[in-house]
Amino acid sequence: MSFSTSVKTEIMKNVPETRCCAAAMLYGLLLGGRSFSAASIELVSEKKAVVQFAKELTRRIFGEMMRTYSIERQNAAGHSLYSFRIVDPDDIQQILLFYGHAGQEVSLRIQRQCFVCTECRRHFLAGAFLSMGRVTNPQKEYHLELTSSRRGLTEDLAEEFRRIGWQPKVSRRGNVNLLYFKDSKEIEEVLVAVGAPMKSLEVMNVKIYKDIRNQVNRLTNCETANIDKTATAAAGQTADIEYILKKRGEDFLGEELLLAARLRLENPEASLNQLMEVCPPGISRSSLNRRLAKIRQLAKKLREEEGSNGQ
Repeated sequence: MSFSTSVKTEIMKNVPETRCCAAAMLYGLLLGGRSFSAASIELVSEKKAVVQFAKELTRRIFGEMMRTYSIERQNAAGHSLYSFRIVDPDDIQQILLFYGHAGQEVSLRIQRQCFVCTECRRHFLAGAFLSMGRVTNPQKEYHLELTSSRRGLTEDLAEEFRRIGWQPKVSRRGNVNLLYFKDSKEIEEVLVAVGAPMKSLEVMNVKIYKDIRNQVNRLTNCETANIDKTATAAAGQTADIEYILKKRGEDFLGEELLLAARLRLENPEASLNQLMEVCPPGISRSSLNRRLAKIRQLAKKLREEEGSNGQ
């Protein structure tokens, strides 16, 4: 089961008990369907459960005598599509009048007078998501969208989300109008609002996991960079010491620098902090660092002199 399907399954388990909210949910389902006019009311979905849910909700709101028609067919890709239709003209007219539509609208818009109580709007959006929405698995990316061929409906849906406090983006993909969210926090909140709190928690948990993983990766990369830096510095110091000893011998360094040189040669891969652990008492970290830096300067000077003499 895809993440989007599991979201819809959870939504359909949270059917509102109040009639006004159930009617608002059905309104979102039907308005987001293939057709909502005097000619026909039809909902098409790849999810059989969504079509069955719409059928049951229709009968709950309009009575068992409401005549409906369900079919299954194959699309061009060979996938099953399920269709739910209101077939009787009188039944169609009853539904249209109930939701404040004439059935002849050039541009289908949301009739906000259908939202009776404060909870109706979010149940309407839940129904709209069932018929028009999908949400990507958060393991891959954060993306929740509702698509429609009707521009006015998409604009009205965006306004309904804004009234609750979210800021969806609206665009067009070919002949399809697209309303979408990419912010993980907003997706979490939308999923809670439309009746999928468990899937919202899943998005939240994935985000926490990703944040921890990214933090670990950053720390690991930083540590690796520090190790590489330490190894490069230690190798350079070792090379400088060996060059000085070869060219001038131990007496050239003097007692203080020779002590630091021996510490480095005996611990060729150690960091400065690790050298301090084996360093004789009385020598500070800054003092040891200055001695190693002095050795480097001496080696550089000797190499420059050797280069000049070679010329």
